[in-house]
Amino acid sequence: MQLIWRSLSIASLAATAQAFAAAPVPFSTLYHVADAVLVASIASARPIPASDSRSAMTPIEPIQDRRLYACELTLSVAVIIKARNGGIREGGTIDAVAFLPSDQCLWDFNGPYTRPDSPALWLLRTENGVLRVLVDNRTSVRPLATLSPETRLQVKQWKEPELALTYLCLKPGVLIPEDRYARSTLPAEMLGVAGARGFLEVYRSVYVESNDFQRSRISLVMSSFGYCLNSARRAAEADGQLDEWASVGSFLNVETERRTEIVDLLRMSWSSKQELLSAFQSPTDAEHELMLWACRSDAKVRARARDLLSRYFGVDSSTLPCIPCE
Repeated sequence: MQLIWRSLSIASLAATAQAFAAAPVPFSTLYHVADAVLVASIASARPIPASDSRSAMTPIEPIQDRRLYACELTLSVAVIIKARNGGIREGGTIDAVAFLPSDQCLWDFNGPYTRPDSPALWLLRTENGVLRVLVDNRTSVRPLATLSPETRLQVKQWKEPELALTYLCLKPGVLIPEDRYARSTLPAEMLGVAGARGFLEVYRSVYVESNDFQRSRISLVMSSFGYCLNSARRAAEADGQLDEWASVGSFLNVETERRTEIVDLLRMSWSSKQELLSAFQSPTDAEHELMLWACRSDAKVRARARDLLSRYFGVDSSTLPCIPCE
């Protein structure tokens, strides 16, 4: 499915998103379609006059049924995650077009007006040689809660763009405020950006450098993958929300955990590598899925996945970047 999404053009992306409004376009899709992904702040904004050729552009997938105004935004670039345009420089400025529901070109898709000097994650694309926001709604611009010099340095240490973006999204209190982190779907969506190994490597790094409270939030997020279940239960109980988190369908529900173990072990009952590979689209997909199983809290599932990884892919279990949360 993800390979199909990656091949979509902007036009088909918008049309598909409109047709399936109940199922938002995955963040990984937006990332792969974007020509530039930056941490930047708005240095200035002004309406684009009707005489300017850029005013003939049309909005892409506005989230609200409101009149939108063509605006030129000058962005101060703090961090470059990805840039297909070689003219973008950290510490410099770029101009980008956005259609905003304000004739004064104030960005208010995120609720309150975005402060001009607030850093945000920007997803941009190129249209006829002009940079513009990927889509004209809040999914293109995500305000950061904080951007410390330490975080900026840590992002740069991940040389691959997908890993740098994953770090930015997984670090509690940076893109996702700590008090909302456990309920956010964005961390899980980063699996589609970084792949299984990259996702686990970055999350392990984030977990190790986090404080106890941040680790408890990470455990609650990772419980949806079947990871960190003991620490997630402790965190949910400390919040007085164990019953809510252990609702039917959650790994924190003991019966759900047991049923899932049975299903997963049955699925992993392959007797040969050829039989295993026939269950996946590619050997890479098979290896990545086994890596995800190999880091599960469930001892039987974990052991079976590690055995298959060792036997058929030569992966030493000691090299797996599992999160040390148990």
